Amino acid sequence: MNPRNIFIPVLLLLVVACADKTQKKILDFGVFKLTVPAGWTKFKKQGIDTYVGGLTNGTDTLHFGYGHYYEEVGQFTDEKMKYAADTVNGLRANIGLSETPGHLAVMIISVNREDQFIINGSDLKQPVVALDIFRSVVFEESNVSKNHITSVDSFISRAPVTGKGLFRMYCVSCHSLAIKLVGPALSERVNVRNDQWMYAFLKNRASVSADTGQIRLKKQYGFECPDFSNLTDEERWALIDYIKVR
Repeated sequence: MNPRNIFIPVLLLLVVACADKTQKKILDFGVFKLTVPAGWTKFKKQGIDTYVGGLTNGTDTLHFGYGHYYEEVGQFTDEKMKYAADTVNGLRANIGLSETPGHLAVMIISVNREDQFIINGSDLKQPVVALDIFRSVVFEESNVSKNHITSVDSFISRAPVTGKGLFRMYCVSCHSLAIKLVGPALSERVNVRNDQWMYAFLKNRASVSADTGQIRLKKQYGFECPDFSNLTDEERWALIDYIKVR
């Protein structure tokens, strides 16, 4: 037999095998979709007031929760972790990876004014694959043209700033989330102003000084909030996410 006749089928088998390893598919979970390598399948879990479930390839397993609750990635575990703040398909995301390789990975996204998405896995054999799956998530609110992907080497050991901590530091002396104190209940304010307006308020007060609602509140309460221009962008968004989701 001509050796060439044997070589060609073997080469084709190798090409097919490689293609199978790199082939990807979309898992549709209804309110969101994930892009995963071939071999991953989804499974259902029973949630009480949130949508919960997961996906697995038989070796690694990821669990997710989607609903009206508030978690911060820095408070998710007592493990030593490294963190990054990313933009995943237009949505701000906080990601944590345990310093023990593969032991834990978690990502939290505030999807809208009511819902958070959390996805995590532990004892991962392929944490980089899990991270790619995390960052593939697409919701109705997503914009797939906007991504800011931080490399794993750039993750930092400092826990991300928490919205809860910032609220206690800057807001709690005058505001409650639900009831009127020295100032208005902030849950009322987020219902009438969008995220970009709140960001502008925290970054550059002069840019919203002509806002009729702000003028009315200043007259009603007799004072104006202190300046927040010293906050970083990460801190501003963390505070906004905390107020609107809570």
